[in-house]
Amino acid sequence: MHVVELTILADNRVAASSPRGLRGEWGFAALVGGVLFDTGYGGVVPENAARLGRPLDAETVVLSHGHDDHTRGLDAALAHLDDPTVYCHPEVWRARYRAPEDGGRHIGCPYTRETVADRATVVEHEDSVDVADGIHALGEIPRPHADAAVGVIETPDGRRPDPVPDDQALAVETGDGVAVVLGCGHAGLRNTVEYAETVTGG
Repeated sequence: MHVVELTILADNRVAASSPRGLRGEWGFAALVGGVLFDTGYGGVVPENAARLGRPLDAETVVLSHGHDDHTRGLDAALAHLDDPTVYCHPEVWRARYRAPEDGGRHIGCPYTRETVADRATVVEHEDSVDVADGIHALGEIPRPHADAAVGVIETPDGRRPDPVPDDQALAVETGDGVAVVLGCGHAGLRNTVEYAETVTGG
């Protein structure tokens, strides 16, 4: 089994002082092998990738879910990519909000499917899909155990809690077993790990 390198490109803080100039932000993005997993919030991904010596030339982007701290940087990332394929759950485009007691602001993906499809091939999936050699985007994760849903969505009957059904993770096959890379893990860590084992047979 080949070695897959993991490089964090966006996170809430910069964990090391070298190389100089790395920027943190509210959000998450990582290169997992040649797959860009999430895109952060404010567009630091291309700059951080360059400073880390990791050219941003991924052919594949996977969105873990539709919250803006994982998707708002998509515009900046796509500007550096040549006709990539973006994998996501069909619910990733849904309007989402903080609960009223938390201010109620919009926290969903700021782009529509159509605007992204003008710059990338969009593949919506609910089942797991292989996105690279030994790397699986899990799709919609069954939830027999507790999850970590957050926020609200609009429905014809008003706003209701958002179960974040689009939450997915990457399952990476390694020589030491299956590694799981999560965005926020709204589906719940136990649910995600168990489903990754089911998908990979690990």
